[in-house]
Amino acid sequence: MAHVPELVEKVRSAPLEDAGFAETVAAFAAALWRTVRERPAGHRLLKELVMFALRSPQLRDTPAVHYVDIAEVTAGLVAEAAARTGHEPARPPCRTSSA
Repeated sequence: MAHVPELVEKVRSAPLEDAGFAETVAAFAAALWRTVRERPAGHRLLKELVMFALRSPQLRDTPAVHYVDIAEVTAGLVAEAAARTGHEPARPPCRTSSA
């Protein structure tokens, strides 16, 4: 599987300069899926390593850290696309505690 910076660069460079927000997000998804098709063994290995970590008490937090990293990169790519296209992404409603 591609190293994370290489994977991010493949996804980041996928959309056309003049693409709108929806087209940009679709290009991101297509580029990511292409990496799965090009290197399926790497993606399967990552899945197996995550499953192993979830079953191992001393590694149980590792997948959560990995997920946070992925979420941050994804949020950054979406924010860049939104800024470039002038799109205002929807925001989840704020949660309030009912004490």
